[in-house]
Amino acid sequence: MVLNETLKRNKGESFEIRISGVDELIMNLDSILAESCNTSFQIHLQLKPDEFKEKFNWAQMISGPVLAACTNSPLLLGRELWSETRIALFQQTVDSRNSLYLLREQRPRVTFGNDWVQDCVSEIYKDDVSHYPLLITADVDEESSEALSQGKPPKLKALAMHNGNIYKWNRLCYGVSDGKPHLRIENRYIPTGPSLIDEVANIAFWVGLMNAMPEEYKDLPTMMNFKSARQNFYKAAKHGTNTQFNWFGKRVAAKKLLLNDLLPMAKKGLQKAGIPDEEIQMYLQLVEFRIKKNKTGSQWMSLNYNRLKKHFTKRRTAYFITQQMLKNQKDNIPVHLWRNININKKPCHISDFTVSDVMTNELVVVHENDPILILKHLMHWNNVQQILVENNEHKLTGIVNLRDLEILMSRGNQSKSVKSIMQSNVKTISPDVELVEAKKIMNQYNISVLPVFSDDKLVGIVTTDHFNQFSINA
Repeated sequence: MVLNETLKRNKGESFEIRISGVDELIMNLDSILAESCNTSFQIHLQLKPDEFKEKFNWAQMISGPVLAACTNSPLLLGRELWSETRIALFQQTVDSRNSLYLLREQRPRVTFGNDWVQDCVSEIYKDDVSHYPLLITADVDEESSEALSQGKPPKLKALAMHNGNIYKWNRLCYGVSDGKPHLRIENRYIPTGPSLIDEVANIAFWVGLMNAMPEEYKDLPTMMNFKSARQNFYKAAKHGTNTQFNWFGKRVAAKKLLLNDLLPMAKKGLQKAGIPDEEIQMYLQLVEFRIKKNKTGSQWMSLNYNRLKKHFTKRRTAYFITQQMLKNQKDNIPVHLWRNININKKPCHISDFTVSDVMTNELVVVHENDPILILKHLMHWNNVQQILVENNEHKLTGIVNLRDLEILMSRGNQSKSVKSIMQSNVKTISPDVELVEAKKIMNQYNISVLPVFSDDKLVGIVTTDHFNQFSINA
């Protein structure tokens, strides 16, 4: 709540979400509500003092390939977007910058970073304090220099609070445990799911890679441009295992890099950490099978979404996908073993749904002054039996049925406007009404289409075809 009010006050305008992938999603929100879609599976790895700089740079370097192997969020609000849509969504939902800040090139709070660590990880905190204003403050009851003079490690509460409101995909965290200070990397980009065993496999893969950093990659700032590592990360978020990476100046396919280089490296890193060989094999094989079978969580969802969408509405399709995901998660089945959804199964009754669950929002609409001649073409091209009619204010004024149009055209009269043949007494319905009631209305008035209105705005239609997807009709 505090974060939401602070970001709204700083921004002074709505939060715009604009993500282009296979489809496009555009939203304007008055809060950071969409941030709730960004559930991640955060992993913390404590670093040794003599490896801070090298390991943090290495964590940045491997982020793209690791993300490609575990993407799991391709769908949002009925749109197919990035393989890991969270990456784009999170950055935009908590973006506190307004137009003035954008002109001054103010950095976003969700970020991959801007450069390698050159000499010391303290550069990260110095850079953050310099470029990010405080969002949330609290009373600090500690004087750090006094704690140091007493031989105690300071808790650095102010720094921790400031750091907690900068959402880097690899975030460096300072803490004190059992009286000893430490630094750790918080991996924030790995998604939750698709199953618990997949999440553990992702941990094993990342920790193994971190523990097996090759000696020759210790000086990354001299070996590769940071922007290439950042580009690798966002390309992986968009395309998953179909990504082509810039890997030390060479273009390498994600699958080849993961299978030939990084998985064997992760195995060595886990062996170095003393993990039993049978556990190493079990978990890393899950990642390997995902890659070989082209079946990450995002690939399974996208494939089944497009299969089901040919037979069901978007909402109905989303219901089936969510239902199957929950079942597979409960059974803890790794995603590479998930079967495609059987489109012939219709396990739900019509009484389980509301109008909004099945309505179509891709509408074919004409103006009431349009010529009649265009109507038959529009109906044929879009395979519809009815077309809605609007006026200059985009208000629904009527509906034209194919049957009425054919009768008129058989008389040879095509010169009139749509308004002259439309039915103006149109029955409508609200999206939150039970679907059973919609069917009763359609039966009662012998109509095949019901426009759906929300807040006096046309948001979709329900047709008789929508009831064919249920095993039992009302």
